[in-house]
Amino acid sequence: MKSRLLHRLNILNISWGTLQQEGKQDKGSFKEYWKLKWQPEFAIQLIEASRWGNTVVETATNCMLEKANQNEQIVAIVQLLEQAMLADLNEAFTVLIDKLQAAAARAQDVFRLMQVFTTSVRILRYGSVRAWNAASLQTLIDQLMVRITVALPAACSRIDDDLAAEVVTHIRNLHDAIQTLQQTEHQTAWYEALQQLEATTEVHPQVEGYVIRLLFDKQRLLPVAVEKRMQFTFSKGNSPLYATYWLEGFLQGSGLVLIYHQELWQVLDEWVHHLEEANFLEVVPMLRRAFSTFSA
Repeated sequence: MKSRLLHRLNILNISWGTLQQEGKQDKGSFKEYWKLKWQPEFAIQLIEASRWGNTVVETATNCMLEKANQNEQIVAIVQLLEQAMLADLNEAFTVLIDKLQAAAARAQDVFRLMQVFTTSVRILRYGSVRAWNAASLQTLIDQLMVRITVALPAACSRIDDDLAAEVVTHIRNLHDAIQTLQQTEHQTAWYEALQQLEATTEVHPQVEGYVIRLLFDKQRLLPVAVEKRMQFTFSKGNSPLYATYWLEGFLQGSGLVLIYHQELWQVLDEWVHHLEEANFLEVVPMLRRAFSTFSA
């Protein structure tokens, strides 16, 4: 109950409590850690907020609905939905889920849909603790999954280096959300989409490398197939920058694959060994960036 009050006050921009990041890292629980600091001006802000209602619940609900009416962006709406859930604002939640479904039907950007999917899964998990009726949210998640898996392969073609890094982040977040859901039909559809993406031409090498890594980790690609792909990527027909982007995607987050699969390590070692000096100096910063994400 205390956390709900703090969430409601935050909706009113009265930051008596600040949610600490470490609270979200407790696996298997939804504990929240807050840092409280009262400011004298909060008393005045509470009086000003009374224009939305006579109780904290009514005030936060009406404030939330006003914000929703002023914003048609789908990502902003789902963020408001999450705030409404955390603050236990049932009336606002019901209105926002309808607004989100309407916005999702209009949205064309698959990467924004992926953000909405990820946040919706987080709400669904946390919502079970808050005792929400999650049927409408599950329906939205199911609809988003279909649209994302259909549109993703084409959306990843012919993108630049900066967008490629963002796409990898979107794919990683969505992949984690699907693992969290543990719904077989979504996992099947997701891996089929990744396999189609891996086979699509003109995909940025960083995205391609990361997708191959995901499929490899889930045994959707055998080591021999990955070795052949690495050999092709590191062949003289491809530029060192192309190969380095691919490697950065493939090694995203962990280099253990190179320790446990000696064949892949040998392919990489052979490629680096035969780089000309100019090319070596060109790719070293990117290799450092890829390796910097590894744990000790």
